Amino acid sequence: MKIIINTSTLKQDKFDSSPEFINNLVDEIAIQNKENEYIYFYPMKETLPSITNLGNITYQPYKYWFTKKGQVIGKIGILQSLRVSKFNYIKVAFLLLSQLVNLFIAVRRHKPDYIYSHWVFPQAFITSIISKLTNTKYVFTSHGSDVTMLNKFKPLGKIIMKFVITNAERFTVVSSKNTEKISNLVSTQEYQNKLKVIPMGIDDLFFKEKIIVNTHSEKTNLIYFGRLTEYKGVDLLIRAFHKSLHEYPNIFLNIIGQGNQHSILKKLIEDFDLEKNVNLLPFMNKQQLIEYIDKSSAVIVPSIETKYEFEAGPLSVIEAMARKKICIISDSVGFMSYLNNESAIIFPSGSEEALYSSILKYMKMDDLEKSKVLKASEQIVEYFKFRNISKEHYDFLFKNSY
Repeated sequence: MKIIINTSTLKQDKFDSSPEFINNLVDEIAIQNKENEYIYFYPMKETLPSITNLGNITYQPYKYWFTKKGQVIGKIGILQSLRVSKFNYIKVAFLLLSQLVNLFIAVRRHKPDYIYSHWVFPQAFITSIISKLTNTKYVFTSHGSDVTMLNKFKPLGKIIMKFVITNAERFTVVSSKNTEKISNLVSTQEYQNKLKVIPMGIDDLFFKEKIIVNTHSEKTNLIYFGRLTEYKGVDLLIRAFHKSLHEYPNIFLNIIGQGNQHSILKKLIEDFDLEKNVNLLPFMNKQQLIEYIDKSSAVIVPSIETKYEFEAGPLSVIEAMARKKICIISDSVGFMSYLNNESAIIFPSGSEEALYSSILKYMKMDDLEKSKVLKASEQIVEYFKFRNISKEHYDFLFKNSY
């Protein structure tokens, strides 16, 4: 079987800093199903891939802009590109047109059995058009941000979602929260036989690296890592942490990430005079991140739900659990169906007071209480290994359709 993977996000080689969850998913599928051929079809970046073939995987980037330096959308994503510059709206338009033309050419050339698209828009939408033109089957995975975009432009979003889902063989969504948001656009009841909730997995590095136990018992290091955008609720975390300092002056907070809220959060830290207790750090590679997690006492995920954005995951919860850390999380995260009060400290989303109380609850836990929470989280983490997640995706999307 030959499969074209149509995606806007891909780590094309070791020199590329793009997220690699699509690689992890598909590469594991390719390892488990060596008889198949896989072709990564994605927007060209500033540099060409250092390798074009890796076993049964081929890399095929397509050009969408006039200069190499201008081809940055594949690196930071479509939504983030639009936030960075209004000029990128023009680039996105060129990307859509180029993707349509080049995918048609790729399908004619490779004659795949399936096109596997990631994100409803634009990938699955364009794939559905090509599917009609070439009579090629397609499946897709929705990751959350694509549904956010369609809900912003609801009349058109409903038409696109209906068209994509109706013509797909099968599709997966990464969380039940994602299914709820799709239901705002179309009735998912009609498509129950072709829909399944399967999350993304986490990098094997979070399991393989030796866990370094934090021995600095005289202080408590809390950590948040992820994007710095409104729906991540990091401002709420800073406010709750500030209140916690009144009772526990020897606690510290590392905030790791970047995004459009960075300057707002930096000012908030300064306004509360928290520079000695709160560090605002940039994104870092996984090895560095793991070191920071290991040195931390607990991980906080304070996500909220805004009008258009929601937390489909996040994988940071599972990554933290894999490093044997207790998680303090809001109840708006997409993975709530896998979690409970035995495996994490859960608080009502958007409540500064509840987050403050949850931090205090953690600070008052004894070793026995902590060990019970960590034990409960172990079984959850095992499921999120990519060898399990990839198999479930493949079996549902391809074995049941082929």
